[in-house]
Amino acid sequence: MPNTRLVSLNAGAGQFTIIRATITTHTLTVFQNGTRSTQLQYKVREDGFTNVYTTQVGDIITETGHGKSGLLGRPAGYNGPNPVTGLQEPPLVAASAGDSGGGDKILMVKSADDSVINVVVVESESEA
Repeated sequence: MPNTRLVSLNAGAGQFTIIRATITTHTLTVFQNGTRSTQLQYKVREDGFTNVYTTQVGDIITETGHGKSGLLGRPAGYNGPNPVTGLQEPPLVAASAGDSGGGDKILMVKSADDSVINVVVVESESEA
């Protein structure tokens, strides 16, 4: 069952908002809520969140996991407790300004013009 949520982007000074997995995520879709009148800039896990990609106005960002499992990201506690530290892996990161909260970091996104917007984030366990 897909998980859909609304995430406010951390505007100003070119800061990216971290999108984290809240379910076992194989496919991720992100788009501007409402009018979809702004370009989005984003960084992906495949290149270590190094390169910046830019959508056209109104475009949707779609990421699909690679490899045999096609896994993009794991929710907090997916692997259970670490036998040495006793901490859940991946750890739970609380939602805050610039971070959606959850487990693994799966995308970084911001509006191209640094405006304050909300994006719709749809995580799916399905690989297609």
